Amino acid sequence: MTTESNRNSKNDFAEKHQIAEAQLPTQQRDKNVFSALSPEKMHDIIHEQEVHKIELEMQNQELRRIQLELEVAHHQYIELYHSAPVGYLTIVQENNKIVQANQAAANLLGVEKNLSLINQSFTNFILPDDQDSYYFHCQEVIKTQSQLTCEIRLKQGETYFYAKLHTTVFQNVEDQTVHYLTVISDITEQKETEKLLTQRVEERTAELKTVNAELAYASCLKDEFLANMSHELRTPLNTILGGAEILQEQVFGSLNEQQEKTVRRIEKSGKQLLILITDILDLSKIAARQLELFVDNVSVDAVCQSSLQYVQEAAKNKQIKLSYSFDYAINTLKADRVRLKQILINLLINAIKFTPEGGVVELAAQGIPEEGVLELIVSDTGIGIAKEDFPKLFKPFRQLDGKLNRQYEGTGLGLSLVLSLTDMHGGSVSMS
Repeated sequence: MTTESNRNSKNDFAEKHQIAEAQLPTQQRDKNVFSALSPEKMHDIIHEQEVHKIELEMQNQELRRIQLELEVAHHQYIELYHSAPVGYLTIVQENNKIVQANQAAANLLGVEKNLSLINQSFTNFILPDDQDSYYFHCQEVIKTQSQLTCEIRLKQGETYFYAKLHTTVFQNVEDQTVHYLTVISDITEQKETEKLLTQRVEERTAELKTVNAELAYASCLKDEFLANMSHELRTPLNTILGGAEILQEQVFGSLNEQQEKTVRRIEKSGKQLLILITDILDLSKIAARQLELFVDNVSVDAVCQSSLQYVQEAAKNKQIKLSYSFDYAINTLKADRVRLKQILINLLINAIKFTPEGGVVELAAQGIPEEGVLELIVSDTGIGIAKEDFPKLFKPFRQLDGKLNRQYEGTGLGLSLVLSLTDMHGGSVSMS
């Protein structure tokens, strides 16, 4: 092929040389014209001709080398095109006719030989429901002049498969027609996997909905049970506390020392149980979003004094000093008086519980009028808390260390309730 091409090139050169020589004036074709030239001039002309000849030979060798490289590259391209594991199609943009296809494309489209695809319309292989998707895909490729992808279903004999198309556009150099170069990949397995995963997600979602419904029902039963139990427990407990109070007042006669201690223990235990029942019920109501605040103008000093009075007996039993400081910059607060007192009592009881005998627990109320903020600070000289344990502190039914459950009485509800009630008031709780 190369030898024949060189022979044709030489013939063309000789023909052109004859035409050019014929166009010279007659006197220039006359060989006698050179007789007037000196031998030195003739020698220079011949030398230049020899150099020019060598240059032409070098250029010819370079052209032959480039031609050979092009032939090798073209052969490699054809080999890669036809042996590629994915389908390659060259499609005319105007009529969607296939003008080139590799064997992989033929296999994907259910055709025995790739030549059988030539001059067929590619749209004949697209399922009717996906025709519009392919049309808009081609429009975007033309518009953006870049490689784009789309997913459609293509016929494969009597069945079909899910295909991913990578399409670019180019212009034929010879006739200036616009063509698509389309790469076809079979993604059926991927689609089936996605479908299976979607199905599993839907099944799992349905299961979770069922579980959530059951949990919601169980939660309703729990709330109903707690409400009933709270009532059932409060009624006899109030009777016990009332009886203990009457006995302490010695309405039915005087008590000896041992009897007085016993009655005080009954009253103390009853109050602790009443607080526990109240906390459990309140947490249940908060979780069910059924707890309401009755907001009014509240005297902060009065609530603080009342809270300290409530825990005074517990502090006295451990010889703990109660300290109180109040900043009258803000004395009135919009809050639920009962819940505000509940917050302070829980904080104070917690401080007293973890403060050793002879320690100090302080309640301080500090107002920041310019910000409209009131800070209620409870501090103690107790065992302290590691900073990394702060997030655990407000979780219900939990103490920081299992050993503390045995050393200090309590359910771990108090601080969780403090956080919830403070949040309902639009406030915040912090630790240091």
